[in-house]
Amino acid sequence: MTVAICDDEIIFIEQMETLIKDIPEIEKYDTYTDLRKLWESLKKGKNYDLIFMDIDWKEEKNGISYAAKINDTYPEIQIIFVTAFNDRFSQEIFFEPVNLCGYLVKPVNMDNLNVLLEKAKKNLEKNQKKRLAVQYRGKTEVIPHRDITYLESKGHQVIIHTIKGELTIYDKLEEIGRKLSDGFLCIHKSFWVNMDKIQKLDGKSLLLKDETVLPISKSRVVTAKETYLRYMRSQM
Repeated sequence: MTVAICDDEIIFIEQMETLIKDIPEIEKYDTYTDLRKLWESLKKGKNYDLIFMDIDWKEEKNGISYAAKINDTYPEIQIIFVTAFNDRFSQEIFFEPVNLCGYLVKPVNMDNLNVLLEKAKKNLEKNQKKRLAVQYRGKTEVIPHRDITYLESKGHQVIIHTIKGELTIYDKLEEIGRKLSDGFLCIHKSFWVNMDKIQKLDGKSLLLKDETVLPISKSRVVTAKETYLRYMRSQM
């Protein structure tokens, strides 16, 4: 796993580094004392499987609010909240939508840490099975479903829009659609959408979290709404 440790106290970051440096499941880790720098890294394409997020920051937003912001754009990133104020935040961690893996109290207990890392590892293994393999420029390209925003059919080509860019391949959208997980929705003969990337579904169109607007065909409006609502309920 690739991990980020986020805390505004250097002493805690050093303690976490001591705990995780010899754990074989953690391939690489980065540290952040500034949440803005974490966000900049994510926008530049940095991928993390897991973030240890301190809750109490010396700024307007706390770690819970920032984790919710991350979840809006990168819902696949797991969060483990860490705090020295157990009584203060034990309920608040459930107030915002977050891909929550667990909750640790400072000073971190190694046994509790190992339990949550094992949980994070199993969650990651499940997600890694959700990948799309396509032929692109003479080689096989494997794309995690979570990275796909939507797929678009143009003539004999399919454009795969991802959080990192676009891939154009020669294939049929219907054939690719059969390989996708239940988290994808066909809204038009020319469009399949990752439901995790939807910001708003309304009438004849939908708005993605990256502000892309896509049309919903008249024949699919009712089905699209019902499928999306079922999916969202299943994620709660």
